[in-house]
Amino acid sequence: MKKITTIINYCTNDYMFLKPCIEAALKVSHKVIVPYCTKFHDGTDQDVNLLAKSVNENFGADFVEFDYDPAQSSRWHCNVSRKIGIELSPQDTDYFMFLDTDEIIVPDEFNAWWTEEQSKLLVSYKLANYFYFRDFKYQAKEWQDSIALVQKGEFTQDPYIFHNDERSGVFLYVPNHLKARNVTYKGKPFIHHY
Repeated sequence: MKKITTIINYCTNDYMFLKPCIEAALKVSHKVIVPYCTKFHDGTDQDVNLLAKSVNENFGADFVEFDYDPAQSSRWHCNVSRKIGIELSPQDTDYFMFLDTDEIIVPDEFNAWWTEEQSKLLVSYKLANYFYFRDFKYQAKEWQDSIALVQKGEFTQDPYIFHNDERSGVFLYVPNHLKARNVTYKGKPFIHHY
């Protein structure tokens, strides 16, 4: 089975989703890396006590702090977070999954899909997800596909990782026969985006 390193963008605004996000990611990944910036991407301070609590409560993941750069956009900070995760990933990583903290995988369904997928692996996937408008009770009628799962290689390097549309950079330029979007298992998404 091809090995996945999951890289999770994190800020303390999403603390309530962090533990379930990491716990689910650990069940589908051989490594989980959580880069976080010293400040929010608009330059305001993060809650340092909540950052420390986040690290202490989630010892199954590797947390990595990086400095805020006031000359850069919020998108740049999200992309540099993913780049840091790629650079710190194990050598034997085959695929990277890029999650935001409020995106939670259903592990059994993901693993069933990933097992079936091994016979016809593509370079890049956009995984379908239910969207909830930040509240568990509001599930959108239409799916999104913001989560990216991409093979280690050319498309996990610059400039694709620094695309203005963030995770879309590791999908848009991959030839059509090597990618799939709105990926589901048995016709349903296996990720919930809050």
